[in-house]
Amino acid sequence: MIKQEIFIVAVFVLLQWCATATAYETINSAVCENGVCYPPQQNMNQRPNPAVVRIAVQHENTQSYGSGTFVRDDVNHYFILTCAHLFEKTGVQKITVLFPDHSVYEVRLLAIDRTWDLAILWHEVFLQSDKTQTAIPLGKTPPKQGDVLYYAGYGSTGQYLVKSGRVEGYCTVQNGTSSETLVITGSARQGDSGGPIVNTNGELVGVLWGTDGRTICGTYCGRIERFLQFFQPFKNIKEYAGEKAAEAAKEQITESVSDVKNQIDGIENKIESKIDDVKQAIIDEAKPVIDGVQKVVNAVLIMIYVIIAAICFVVFTKIILMMKFRKVEA
Repeated sequence: MIKQEIFIVAVFVLLQWCATATAYETINSAVCENGVCYPPQQNMNQRPNPAVVRIAVQHENTQSYGSGTFVRDDVNHYFILTCAHLFEKTGVQKITVLFPDHSVYEVRLLAIDRTWDLAILWHEVFLQSDKTQTAIPLGKTPPKQGDVLYYAGYGSTGQYLVKSGRVEGYCTVQNGTSSETLVITGSARQGDSGGPIVNTNGELVGVLWGTDGRTICGTYCGRIERFLQFFQPFKNIKEYAGEKAAEAAKEQITESVSDVKNQIDGIENKIESKIDDVKQAIIDEAKPVIDGVQKVVNAVLIMIYVIIAAICFVVFTKIILMMKFRKVEA
């Protein structure tokens, strides 16, 4: 009996040790890239899709996170599609995307549509064959009510999660004029915004942008297709990116020239202000001297007036006396 109890206790201790070792291994299996960590996958059936990326947006004092999808369109443009509201704060300094294979790229915000909450991110590496093979195609057929769809994202912690839901229909967003917002059952987390909504064929049919805790809202594929139409005149997205870069450089030069002009104007204003200050200082310093000189001049003038008056008095008196003497002689 004692041996059985000892055996049971030993088994229990062994199980506890295994659990601790497993937990320790799980905690230490997280991988971090540039300060952004991928937590370990608790469910191996939810291994991240190679086309679903995590997006880190660096602002002046904060960093926010979202999700996105590496997609290709009909003319073999490759880019990351996500939500525009990830970039609504001012002072965006850097945008980084993290692929499930732990490759990290600093990307450019190439295009944005705030009305339908869509944005495109791009990097030249997206044209490489090892990346293009993982891209998700865009769906052409809008989902119908009752269709089963899947949506995914990394949340705020970087934990990849896939869920499914059924299409409830389409709704009109605030200030909208048409029902083009896809609504499916389910809930999402902070940081899932921009993640993909795909059909059973693995095609992207929506971009997730919001939830009320009961349903998921996303921009559907028809609106996405119209958003992408401005790429049509370009042979490839690299050409478009080149033009955008040229425009950005031109704007930057214009802004730089404007900044220099403003700086020159500011210097001129400071110089004029300094000159005015110096003039006023000279006037303030000279005022006592001027006042003293004025007093001396006034005193001298008074003395001159007194002397002239005295002379006039003497001359006038002498003339009167001479006139009296003449009368006496006569």
